Amino acid sequence: MLALGYDNYGVIGWEALKDKVFTIDFDRGTVRFLERATGDLGAALPLRQHKGSLSVVVDIEGLGSEECLIETGHCRFNAGCLRKAAFDKLLAQKLLFPVHSQKETAGAFGREVPLRLGKVRRFALGKYTHHGLVVEDTQAKSSSIGLAYLSRYLVTIDGPRSTIYLRPGKQFDRVDRYDLSGVTLARVDKEIVIVTRVIAQSPGEAAGLRHFDEIIAIDDSAVNQTSLFELYRLLAEPGQRRVAFRRDGVERQVSLVLLNQPGAPRGRGNGVGNR
Repeated sequence: MLALGYDNYGVIGWEALKDKVFTIDFDRGTVRFLERATGDLGAALPLRQHKGSLSVVVDIEGLGSEECLIETGHCRFNAGCLRKAAFDKLLAQKLLFPVHSQKETAGAFGREVPLRLGKVRRFALGKYTHHGLVVEDTQAKSSSIGLAYLSRYLVTIDGPRSTIYLRPGKQFDRVDRYDLSGVTLARVDKEIVIVTRVIAQSPGEAAGLRHFDEIIAIDDSAVNQTSLFELYRLLAEPGQRRVAFRRDGVERQVSLVLLNQPGAPRGRGNGVGNR
């Protein structure tokens, strides 16, 4: 979807899955449907069912218990969203370190909305605790966790029993990332990715990238062979990136220098005694 800046796929809603038992294995990239939830599936936590959606209760330092929707459409790198009041409260208590702030285009009419990212000090779901997870405030009314958070686990959902099972996977201790480039990309078709925004005073602007530049490759990743999600992953890792692009029919190349924000705490999963 052009306005969202990532590839658009079909969605299977909760109404079609609420009577199913299934396991999502992010490490293997598979979904497996089960007759019933048995065996070593990990820690069991209650699910709250709403019309068309699911939620769990997490514990966040400075907030206590916070109900979070399970938002499988949240495809960014960060753990999820905090409602605005919660984000502001943690910010005032210095229990959230701001790492990114900008306006992004959203909605059918290209309306600009604020986007703020911050790292929370402690985030726990059941017995599993993480420090330094990145969350965003997009003025959402409800808090949520997304695919980036769930991908830390082998996830089993038992719809009939309103239970979610979590078992740490290979990515349990992964460091949360966020865009370091100040460049927003959109896929026009399979072969073409364009720049839709360059934030002022960002690394993207310093490198000379402009709105409507057509990206050809980032490092050795050609855009016609790489998902937009993976391209964004490259722009979220500190280091120097070679960006090949086309402007006015002429192919060019620039070096994009990506640095972590000074003073930002390093995120980590705390797996000691929790697995």
